[in-house]
Amino acid sequence: MNRVYALAAEGTFDPSDFDSWPAEVVNCMEQVLDIQAKAAYNSLPLIKRLRWMELSDSGAGDGAKTVGGILRTNGFDDKEGCATMYELVSRVNHSCAPNAERIAGDNHEVTLVALKAIMSGEEVTVSYIDTDLPLKQRRKHLRQQYKFDCICPRCS
Repeated sequence: MNRVYALAAEGTFDPSDFDSWPAEVVNCMEQVLDIQAKAAYNSLPLIKRLRWMELSDSGAGDGAKTVGGILRTNGFDDKEGCATMYELVSRVNHSCAPNAERIAGDNHEVTLVALKAIMSGEEVTVSYIDTDLPLKQRRKHLRQQYKFDCICPRCS
């Protein structure tokens, strides 16, 4: 991590702009998340570990999922900025026109809040990215981080 801090201090990249991160920084951050993910995963009861492994891993092109890859794909930052996995919320799909949002609370809690009326049988969706970005940037971010193309009404 010291190398990441040094690169940021040198102005080599903008920490708030994922697109500017050099591969060295991305790899370092993935390694840190992998270590954290394994520690969290290993502390879970068997049934929760099995449920964790049911989730998608956008980095597993050959089907070989990893605990860290699943966290990077399905987790999101809690109020303290820690990548956290939530068993049910991690299964909510993306839309650039979401009908709900995730709100991080205290003690690593999360709440799903409806942004509009959600009809019975309608899928609950959240945005994984900043929906204020232009279409091209939203597509790039989703393709780069999550390996999919959004087909929501806003992107179609």
